[in-house]
Amino acid sequence: MYSDDNTYGISSLECWGWNIIADRDETIDLKIGNGEVYSLNVSANNGGKGRPVLRYAESDARAFANVLSQMGGVPKQNVYRVTEPSVATLQSQLESLDKKLAAAKSAKGADASSREEVLVYYSGHADEKGLRLGEEIYSWKEFRKRVDALNADVKIAVIDACGSGAITRAKGGVAVPAFMV
Repeated sequence: MYSDDNTYGISSLECWGWNIIADRDETIDLKIGNGEVYSLNVSANNGGKGRPVLRYAESDARAFANVLSQMGGVPKQNVYRVTEPSVATLQSQLESLDKKLAAAKSAKGADASSREEVLVYYSGHADEKGLRLGEEIYSWKEFRKRVDALNADVKIAVIDACGSGAITRAKGGVAVPAFMV
């Protein structure tokens, strides 16, 4: 995981790739360092006219948020959920989160060992143009630009949607034919 200064470091969120077994009542604190981890969990079952209403985007985002707070070491007060937002509402929520991140960084001052980490999770409709929020589209370019601009040392976006691979083309990824795993 590269930070804003292009140095490599371990993120508590990177640790999810490890195979960790836990009982339901057990908490695994994956936090490394003394910063804070935040999560913005967005769901949009409604992708607009001509698209089927999804059944599980909201419950997926809720379940993801619960895992983060119950087992992932993200404090409950740092887990935010947004349901069926418009583009303006999602932008506003990202701005609100950004202010919280900036305040947390400011409060810690020059503590070099402290860093803020943020995970943005989206479950819903998307296509090659961007996130489909009802009849509106939040373009991949603008969404990525906003997430990249967050006042966090580590920023991760998880997009659970059809067409989500389009966001990678901004970094030179190329589309390939679909295949079964």
